[in-house]
Amino acid sequence: MIRRVVIAFAAAAFFCATTSSFAADALTSNIPPFSIEQGPRVGFVREIVSEIAKRLGTEIAVIYGKNWPQSQEEAKSRSDTLIFPLARTAAREPHYRWVLKIVDMDVAFATAPGRPTVETDVAARALKGIGVRDGSPMVKDLQGRGYTNLVIVKSSAENARALHEGKIDTWYAPAPEVAFNWMELTLPGAPAFGLKLETVPLYIAASKNTPGIDLEKWRAAYAAMEKDGTRARILAAYGLQ
Repeated sequence: MIRRVVIAFAAAAFFCATTSSFAADALTSNIPPFSIEQGPRVGFVREIVSEIAKRLGTEIAVIYGKNWPQSQEEAKSRSDTLIFPLARTAAREPHYRWVLKIVDMDVAFATAPGRPTVETDVAARALKGIGVRDGSPMVKDLQGRGYTNLVIVKSSAENARALHEGKIDTWYAPAPEVAFNWMELTLPGAPAFGLKLETVPLYIAASKNTPGIDLEKWRAAYAAMEKDGTRARILAAYGLQ
């Protein structure tokens, strides 16, 4: 089922003279802590999208699709469409306009409390099962490195539970994703991180054809959020800096 959440705002009077109420779609998926479909918090990237929309006096329809890889494909061909959260990788580079970098994320092998950490590439390849989230760049990254022991699941929560229950040996994902989902599921202890293979920049991106979205105004609004501390406050609420 596709879920659409409309974010409509009236900007302050001084902003209204220079901005538009143009409506745009934003494709996303339930990937805590970046974007959360249900619950008291909506995810830090979605909060940033909402705050920018508020400052620009625009309307954004946040769409939670049925299938995240499919939504990524859809965003390539649609016009005036945002997509988040999206890790900027070489494979994705030519297919989107990269609007705003939100954070840099360390991607590492996580293990359950009390289990040995995965410290080498050789050790990781020898494991029975490495959990990865479908639609994440981590799948293609490890496949491209020749890993054949991947367990691909639909959600971060599934990976967290599988790691806790010993159904997978390690979970390869951005550190904030691992830590937040472990905490939200109230699993005991804290996961430990071992070998880091890369650092990935996380973005709000857009379709290549975006005549109706003034991306420079989006960037200016985000710069203002950085300057006035709003961005820092949003990230801090999710345990990030």
